[in-house]
Amino acid sequence: MLPRVAEFVASDPGPSGKELNEAFWQACHGGQRRVAEYLLARGAGVNTVPGYASRTPLDVAAGPDTRRQILTGWLRERGAAPAPGTGSD
Repeated sequence: MLPRVAEFVASDPGPSGKELNEAFWQACHGGQRRVAEYLLARGAGVNTVPGYASRTPLDVAAGPDTRRQILTGWLRERGAAPAPGTGSD
């Protein structure tokens, strides 16, 4: 998936801040840490919630498998926060 995301970011014109944030949120939702790292390094917001959601990237990254635990730990290290009232903290 990372090569396709890199193409998206390098496209002319490249993605807007909103598109980067939405792609970052989706990467976290899917447990895709490498893609999330790549997008965060290019300006995605670690706590941005897209208009179609009510939970933060940290909230949606939480899940039962180890891959997601690694992702949520990484997000917390970078200042990610759960949405108020979600009980994810």
